[in-house]
Order: sequence, then C-alpha cells, then structure tokens
Amino acid sequence: MPINPTKSLADYLAAGAVSVDLKARDKPEALSELCALLDASKVPMNGASILEAVRGRESAGTTGIGDGVAVPHARCPAVGETFLAVGLSRAGVPFDAPDQVPVRIFFLLVGPPDSSSLHLRLLAQIAQTVKDSAMRTRLLAAETSDQVVQLLRGP
Repeated sequence: MPINPTKSLADYLAAGAVSVDLKARDKPEALSELCALLDASKVPMNGASILEAVRGRESAGTTGIGDGVAVPHARCPAVGETFLAVGLSRAGVPFDAPDQVPVRIFFLLVGPPDSSSLHLRLLAQIAQTVKDSAMRTRLLAAETSDQVVQLLRGP
C-alpha cells in the first residue's frame, strides 16, 4: 500500500495512542508502555504479539536514532494495517542511541508483514519530521495528546 502524500503522520495514529507523560525508566518498560498505548486504543490487535515483534526488532539493533528520539518499529501479523503511537518522556529513557542521549520522543510504528514500502516511507517521514530541532522542541512542549496530534498534522 503506497503512502498517500496528502496524509500526515497524524493520520496513522491509532485513536488514543499518544502519551505526553511516559513513566518508563528503561528500554523494556518504554517498549511495553508504547505497545500498551496501541493495545488500549480502539484498534483490534494482539498487544502481546506486537510487543514480541517490537522486542525482536529492537534486539537486532537499537531504534534510538539520536537527538533524544527513538522509532521502535516492527511488522507483525497481529495487525491488519499500519498504526503509529507517540510517547513523550519528561525524564528521558536510556535507549542505546548512537549519541547516548536519553530518549524523550518515541514513535512506535507497527504494520502488517506486507507493508514494507509504506513502513519504510513512514520511517523516513518520521526521521524528516524529528530532524528539525524546532519540531522536537514543540513536541516536548506539548502538554496534551491533542497538541501532539496537531503538531504531527502539520500547518
């Protein structure tokens, strides 16, 4: 399924899958908390299968990309379409990022096994979004999930 250029990252967010105050203190807790956001959303999926897939992907190499950002992701048969969850950590989470900066902005991306093209394009769109230091600052200043969604929706 090709990415629709008129869609923003916000269009892939599962309903209710944004947290502006993650409580995780380490990588396993962060992955669990992010997957729980998807599991608690109105999207029908198997949260345990998603967590297993995300942990498997993370064991192959960190998804911490630097500048306080991580993009854990996986393709998993437990989901029928591609979904995104976003979490902000006020304290930061050690995540083995190349620059060793604790992660404060998380984008969790999950999709079905046949979504490789869309998956890669969304990863690129996320990377493009967070390379802008002003956008990272605005995300971290968000006090509500609605503010995060609005930022990801764009101008």
